[in-house]
Amino acid sequence: MAPLLLLIGSLVGCGSDPLQEDVVTYQAAVQPLFSRNLVLAQGFLDVASKVKKGETDGPAIAERLSREMTPVADELATAAGQVEPRTPQLDAAHAILVKAWQDRAAAYHAMNEAWAKNDPAAFEAARKRNLQSKLDEERYVQTVNALGAPYGVVIDQFPNP
Repeated sequence: MAPLLLLIGSLVGCGSDPLQEDVVTYQAAVQPLFSRNLVLAQGFLDVASKVKKGETDGPAIAERLSREMTPVADELATAAGQVEPRTPQLDAAHAILVKAWQDRAAAYHAMNEAWAKNDPAAFEAARKRNLQSKLDEERYVQTVNALGAPYGVVIDQFPNP
């Protein structure tokens, strides 16, 4: 009788899905980062709007980038890098996010430096790098949500504050 119970126990254990467990744990770790990311994105849009309207000068933009935005971008890139998915599929998707947020942080640093030096060409190059990081972040969200969809797990890129 004992060998039969062991066999049944081992068969029941085979039913667990490592990806399901990973996406549930992963969502709990990453979703709070997207709340902070939303605040950062809103700040960036505010700065971009003021620049476009000519409502602020270079040093003021550099100060805001340096004081408010670049540190948060650095923190988010670091925090994303500390999340370690267990399954290869989720790890590959997560690598897209880590790179995107590292690139964004570097772009913010470059924008800050460009504003401080009044270098429009450098600012434009950094702006394009930032745009690419945003596209990469969107690709990540699509990829990770496709992995989580069978389990009802979703990463909300724009959560309510």
